Amino acid sequence: MASISEALVREYFEMNNFAVKANRKYAFSTKKRDYLEEVNLIISNLKKTENHSNKKNFILEKKEVRSIQHAIVEVKGWHTEKFAPSVLIRTPQIFNFVEEKVIKTVENLLGTKNFKRILVIPGFPENKDTRKKSIKIMKDKGIDHILEFKTILEDIIQSIKPNKNYTESDVLQTIRLLKNYNLIKDNQLELFK
Repeated sequence: MASISEALVREYFEMNNFAVKANRKYAFSTKKRDYLEEVNLIISNLKKTENHSNKKNFILEKKEVRSIQHAIVEVKGWHTEKFAPSVLIRTPQIFNFVEEKVIKTVENLLGTKNFKRILVIPGFPENKDTRKKSIKIMKDKGIDHILEFKTILEDIIQSIKPNKNYTESDVLQTIRLLKNYNLIKDNQLELFK
């Protein structure tokens, strides 16, 4: 069974009209390495996007996600970790999904070199200098974009309707029930700040 973090990310992309291919449906073995095993999700946008080459922020927002055509997505649901330089340096396997052999395998699968490399993380440290260092390390390793779990969760929660049944998704159905019983509330509009 996929982790809850990966399930949330998959639901998020599917809600935003992406076709999602999950690659690991089994435990790793010591046999010959399949480079696609390094990628959690491969996504393709089912809606025609305006301009694929427009400049997107490194840290993606909801509206920017919808303009991506293809991407490989690595999910790091380490929800108690902030992705500081020390974490990135001591766990180099974070970047396995952007190794050259993995990228070549994905290029062959998608039939294009035009895809983004997205890392989904819980968040960055609060300190601006430390945050900048983390972003530099990620960019240098080949990451195109970061997507934070907060962005994903806010979008999913906002999209769920308490009076709609999501029986095909345990994740969405659970969020629906929490909203139905007012345990999760949508963001309130603020009239005055």
